[in-house]
Amino acid sequence: MRKHLLVLMLISPVLFSMKTGLSGLDSSNTASWTTGGPYGGYVYSLAMAGSNPDIVYAGTSKGVFATLDGGSTWTKTGFPEILVRVVQVAPDNPNIVYAGTDDGIYKIEDGGSTWTQKGLSGARVNAIAIDPLNPAILYAGTGWPLKIDSGEIIGIFMSTDAGESWQSKYSTGLDAVAALLIDANNSSTIYAGVYTEGSGPGLRKSIDGGESWESKQVGPYNWDAVVALAMSSAGPNPALFAVGEDDVFKSTNSGEDWTATNTPWISPASPWALAIDPNDPNVIYVGTWYYQGHLYQSTDGGDTWSVKANGLPKGGPSSIVIDPQDSAVYIGLSEGGVYKSTDGVASWNFSTRGMNNTSIEGLAVHPTSSDTVFAAIKGDGHYLAKTTNGGTSWDYLPNIATNRGAVTIDPQNPSTIYAGFGWDGRSARAYPINKSTDGGQSWTWTGVLFSTWEYHYVGVSDIWVKPNDSSTILVAVAGFGTSGGGVYKSTNFGAAWSRTYSFWASTLAADPTSPEVLYFGSKQCGYVFRSTDGGSSWTNISPGAPPGECWVWEVRDIEVALNSQVYAATDEGVMKWDGSSWTKLAGPSTDDITALAIDRSTRPEIIYAGTGEDGVFVSEDGGSIWNPFNEGLGNLSITKLAIGASQPRTLYAGTAYGGVWKSTIPPSVYEIYLPLTLRN
Repeated sequence: MRKHLLVLMLISPVLFSMKTGLSGLDSSNTASWTTGGPYGGYVYSLAMAGSNPDIVYAGTSKGVFATLDGGSTWTKTGFPEILVRVVQVAPDNPNIVYAGTDDGIYKIEDGGSTWTQKGLSGARVNAIAIDPLNPAILYAGTGWPLKIDSGEIIGIFMSTDAGESWQSKYSTGLDAVAALLIDANNSSTIYAGVYTEGSGPGLRKSIDGGESWESKQVGPYNWDAVVALAMSSAGPNPALFAVGEDDVFKSTNSGEDWTATNTPWISPASPWALAIDPNDPNVIYVGTWYYQGHLYQSTDGGDTWSVKANGLPKGGPSSIVIDPQDSAVYIGLSEGGVYKSTDGVASWNFSTRGMNNTSIEGLAVHPTSSDTVFAAIKGDGHYLAKTTNGGTSWDYLPNIATNRGAVTIDPQNPSTIYAGFGWDGRSARAYPINKSTDGGQSWTWTGVLFSTWEYHYVGVSDIWVKPNDSSTILVAVAGFGTSGGGVYKSTNFGAAWSRTYSFWASTLAADPTSPEVLYFGSKQCGYVFRSTDGGSSWTNISPGAPPGECWVWEVRDIEVALNSQVYAATDEGVMKWDGSSWTKLAGPSTDDITALAIDRSTRPEIIYAGTGEDGVFVSEDGGSIWNPFNEGLGNLSITKLAIGASQPRTLYAGTAYGGVWKSTIPPSVYEIYLPLTLRN
């Protein structure tokens, strides 16, 4: 070995480092990060330009996207990367757009480049309405639903100068404003829907341009919330519709009296959407989270309703807009991008190309092809995604359940893939693990993880398949307390499971030199546990003892080096275990470490760390010195890191609401100069 080191020093003494023995990659010269999806994400609002229906804006969890071609492609505008709850387009100019956020109202006047904040700073803006006869007049509804805080900016505000200044027109107390509607026939009449919690009727009405307001009861209860409003424009007495408590209600006398339309499974606690076809006032659409497909259509003015899911995933419709020229329907899913129908909602097309807004929960790279990757995506509107070209494009795999929280590939049989459901704050299925033996084309369920009658708030956070024995699988399950959470083990390819430790488990990792030595981390008062018998029993190796004496708050990821040293990503930084004690590394410029990956093909091994707000960092010396590794990536929030083993080696980064990014890792000095026989 010394002979080869001497040769290396003679060939390139500048590249030799006495500190590390061999210098690895130069992070300042790394290839730039790129992304190609998976497309989709969290869409909270859609707005169509009335003068050009091919222009649609989408308010998402990462700003505003726009399409200029009827939904074929989407482009991120220059909006700040913050959550946008509502967008509205000026009726006389498709380049003027208003966006409501959790920090006031923003406006753009050039169609996408320059957004400026226009008041109500600090307020959550849920609704915006623009006067169709005088676009300089706007109304905004604000407030946090059910948040009892007298310091919140809650109520209805008005601007008469196109958003330059705002005046309070109505205080709803602690009832946040959910929806605003201006009567198209008389813009002095305004309707406001509010969230209520036992504090009175959920509808407010003004007939004098917002100067005074009356309360109107919509549903059968005095405390009904009204969360969406829509009005037809036909005839002297247009029909007014409101999503209220468990139903859609209809009024034909300007909101004075209401009748239920008997729509099944409507709930104001879920995402909602309401729209009327501008070409046919009898055609009404309403979306909700519950039941099959979550979208309903009425063709008789609300008298009867039918389910119109037809393959639409369970993403929670948050917004519906309809093309006034041909009645094409766009639907934004709060957890699944944008879908479009051009055949009267008989079928739906995924219409989200370019909207890179997905939140990645898990990544798995094929063991012999760095170009083949599976991505588990958060949200009921997202399926497991697969790329075979290194992330340039992605395909969704619709034969599997949505909202995947973890994915892994059997290293012995790469056509076998396991995927687990994601955390969603609701009860878990008894069969939470999907399995495919044909590369992801078809899927079955593995055995029952917990009893069918148990009620669990859990999610699968990691899956591990034993490298030399595909029948042995371990699953990390996150859950409140010990109910359902912990580590589960199967020795018969997932047909049956036993829980080997009852505690919130957020990540699994194995010693690459000994698959019997395993580690799992906890996200509940973070701990690290170790097993020396293949995951059958566990010992706490971190300071403190569960369920108290917290060492760190969260252990989010664990990686084990070839020298068996253990690295843990935590909310307090990168921790390193040498077999007897833990050390906090100097680490990146932030302690908010979310993910780790070790490139074991180099000597010394190169460690990558993902962070919550500052992108990716790299260390070439075992974690003593860290440098940014962010060219082209920026300060995205990293959720997962994974390295492709085949050449060229590729580092993949899953992000929160930014899709999957990749960077080709430049060859290290070690790889360039040392013989193949000495690289591993």
